[in-house]
Amino acid sequence: MRCDAVLSDAFLDAKPRRGGCLHKPGCYLASDLQAAYGITTAAKTAGNGVTVAIVDAYGYEGGYAGLARDLNAYLKLNGFSPCATKRCFKVVNEVGGADLPLPGQGANAGWQGETALDLDMVSAACPNCNILLVEAYSAANSDLQTAEATALSMANIVSNSFGSGESVATTPLYDTHPGKVIVASAGDGGAGVLGNPSAPESQPCGFAGVVCVGGTSLHLSNGAYAGETVWQDFNVKINHETANLGATGSGCSAIVPKPSWQTDTGCTMRSAADISANADPITGVIIVCTPCGGSLRAKKMPIMTGIGGTSEAAPLIAGMYGLAGNAATLTNPSQTIWTSSASNFHDVTSGFNDLAGATGLVCTPSIAYICAAGTGYDGPTGWGSPNGLGAL
Repeated sequence: MRCDAVLSDAFLDAKPRRGGCLHKPGCYLASDLQAAYGITTAAKTAGNGVTVAIVDAYGYEGGYAGLARDLNAYLKLNGFSPCATKRCFKVVNEVGGADLPLPGQGANAGWQGETALDLDMVSAACPNCNILLVEAYSAANSDLQTAEATALSMANIVSNSFGSGESVATTPLYDTHPGKVIVASAGDGGAGVLGNPSAPESQPCGFAGVVCVGGTSLHLSNGAYAGETVWQDFNVKINHETANLGATGSGCSAIVPKPSWQTDTGCTMRSAADISANADPITGVIIVCTPCGGSLRAKKMPIMTGIGGTSEAAPLIAGMYGLAGNAATLTNPSQTIWTSSASNFHDVTSGFNDLAGATGLVCTPSIAYICAAGTGYDGPTGWGSPNGLGAL
């Protein structure tokens, strides 16, 4: 499995990074995301007693103490109350054991930034939620699936910011959990026919029982929502340099049957994504991550700017499910999204995530909407981004 966090810090303008970038693209705080998605009021009062589980691989520098320190620093930066006890923030290994030492970071230290991003984005949406972090021993499917089963046994909402290519059409681990919400990121490699080895990662996001979250580029005006486009940063020019920061994943499955509740007609198999949120690192967020070597320091915090990827969007949506507080009543959260009123979404109608355009590299004319945004459903952004909690 690959984690889906993307860093554009090296390409951001140096002057804003020295202190003036807060609330601007690449430096969004929790209040910006809450305002954009219509959850500001709910975030102040809802979520108490709700646990959101996060599944990640490897450990974190400093173990539980390091995680709690950085999480509390993010909460402080955003004006939230700290989570100073193990009551509201717990860390277990993939089989549910809390005894130290927890899994080491292994060869892939990038998962530490992924973990910090996941914790911070759940907190950004639902600062009152409890968080359970389940650390798999490695990024191998077997370890992450063991961690997933543990998370499902301990929480009703589980966030996953990783993926790999399609391998099976269905699995009880992800498809048969009434009363549970499983959220996963759509990947950062652009459009692809799910199941094509060269396509972006698609499972667990592409399973019928998972809420598959795509990515957008979020724009605000004076702190208010000003629209979104499909996140696509292929060969983007930033400060006279060319960067390839990726694009939101989407696809038409090669092996997962089309659920009866999916109403699009071009793709005869499972279509992804279902819903979306900000993921563009250029319009990304601030996180606190000591192991990442944060480059901007405010209030003595190791802050990273320009963080995104669908790893931002998935835990943000998971946190919104925490605010909604109804996970235990849902039979299939993806179906609820597909049958929800259009007024519950910001319909994202522009942009594409295919290097060659809407009908070039991947998408034929019959499934052009899997690669390009338009009115109503499309692959890159699903039905759109949340406009309040009604779609959840």
